[in-house]
Amino acid sequence: MAAGSVEALRHRAVDSRPLAIDAEKTSRISFIQKPDGYLPGYAFKVPPIVAVVDEGGNVVPSAQDWIEVTLLDKDLVPRPLCSFSLLGAPVCQTSIKAVNGIAIFSGLRVDTAGKGYTLQFGKRGGGYKTVTSDSFDVNVGPAFQLIV
Repeated sequence: MAAGSVEALRHRAVDSRPLAIDAEKTSRISFIQKPDGYLPGYAFKVPPIVAVVDEGGNVVPSAQDWIEVTLLDKDLVPRPLCSFSLLGAPVCQTSIKAVNGIAIFSGLRVDTAGKGYTLQFGKRGGGYKTVTSDSFDVNVGPAFQLIV
């Protein structure tokens, strides 16, 4: 290609149709950080963090929605999270209000050992696509209380 033809291409007009981008149109909940470190009765070592995201996967900072988490067993039956209260344990909340589009579930724990659990996150009352964690097992850990 001659140098003159490259210059001609550089200045050529291109017609395009208008492109509408709605960055605030939220479509789903997405993981920022997946949970990890599961022992019954103990908060996850790595707490789950989720975000309200738009169709392009961008966090929507204006989202202030309540995000709920549900524990599902291997048969997809809901099971209780944080089923008992521990003295001195962090507060365990299964519904968190997103701040700047992000919800951090610190203190979340599974109190019953089991295999094939998943965590499902969604907007309270519905409206967004949910996100489900990878399957995980909660194995029996060391004893944390001795009653005589």
